[in-house]
Amino acid sequence: MRKTETKEEALKLLQETRSEFLYQCKKIAISHALKNGSVTIDDVRDKIELPEGIDGRVFGAVFNNKDFVKVGYTETKRKTSHKRPIAVFELDEDVKNLWNLMNAFPKK
Repeated sequence: MRKTETKEEALKLLQETRSEFLYQCKKIAISHALKNGSVTIDDVRDKIELPEGIDGRVFGAVFNNKDFVKVGYTETKRKTSHKRPIAVFELDEDVKNLWNLMNAFPKK
């Protein structure tokens, strides 16, 4: 992976080079938020294994979009992270409404 100057550049590079993994993580995050009202990165990490050769910092890109709104912080449940604060997100209202509309009609 090439060197980046800013956090934004690094996240963009991750989205370009790890797009399939991030897509799966985002699907998990959306599903969890729809069922539970909110989601953290711990919730996502509990449901997907980090592939070998991918740095765990890739998870930072999961919520780096307008689909999620940060609503607060909580302590991580991951023992290796020593109760550090992590962000709590909810789905953006437009995303939630679109998702509900797309799933309102029975599939044929």
